[in-house]
Amino acid sequence: MNFSKNSFSQGKKVIGMIRNVLPSSAQILCLTLTGSRAWGGVRDSSDFDIVGIYAANNYWDSVQLCRNGFDIDLYQFKDPLLYKRFYFFLDLSNYFYVNPKFEIAKFLKFGASATVKSYQREIMIRMQTFKMSHLKKDALHAYESLLASIYFLQKHKLTLNIFKITKDLNLPELKKLGVYQKEIFEEGMQKLNTKGIEKELEMLFKIYLRLISNTLNNLDTVKIQKWLKIEKQKFY
Repeated sequence: MNFSKNSFSQGKKVIGMIRNVLPSSAQILCLTLTGSRAWGGVRDSSDFDIVGIYAANNYWDSVQLCRNGFDIDLYQFKDPLLYKRFYFFLDLSNYFYVNPKFEIAKFLKFGASATVKSYQREIMIRMQTFKMSHLKKDALHAYESLLASIYFLQKHKLTLNIFKITKDLNLPELKKLGVYQKEIFEEGMQKLNTKGIEKELEMLFKIYLRLISNTLNNLDTVKIQKWLKIEKQKFY
């Protein structure tokens, strides 16, 4: 088993659960830890959110397992995964297992580059949701979508942990995010004084719009499709 540096103690257990469901001929390409345990707000009661990719002929397009505190979503590699949401590739970036034959770095780079621009609609929905609800969890979701997108556009890297992103990008003006960092999960449904947060989100949105207008105009889709075809031939 090829566990990455993000390997965690439940990794072998997760793979065992998946093996019991998939056909014996199936190959697991990658598995990643997502959700609150990945983006910096874990509680003792948090479940384990797992996303992965597998390859299997004549089997389901996707598989979902929910048991014993694990919520596992698996997707077939033969499906058009490179055109899923940008957040799909964010989820996969925190991988703890990778099949040695799977070029996950290229998969994440190509997928994120192809989808970060179209992620604008979801960002706007999350911002509007917070404006309507004034809830901490919705504020954090809006921060998360914006910061992760900006981080990828500036650093060409994917990460889910928004507090790490804030530190790496050196954005001290995000005062409200820092204030709520420790208490956001303990009081996740408490309403907030929204003005400062909305101002910060608007500032981030302007940064995001500026970055997507200046980058990714020369995405070589022919090269990507050629690579993907070769990659799929390894597993089907």
